[in-house]
Amino acid sequence: MTMGLSRNGKLLVVSHTFFEIDNEFLVCIISACPATSAERRQHKEGN
Repeated sequence: MTMGLSRNGKLLVVSHTFFEIDNEFLVCIISACPATSAERRQHKEGN
């Protein structure tokens, strides 16, 4: 899982996977949802 900012600045928690096909890496987004207040706090603290 990764946390990142959407285009409009909202913090999202993203579940993803990646794999290689023909020497190219492909990313598959499984889900993305707004971070909870606890997740936002954790992200802000850098943990």
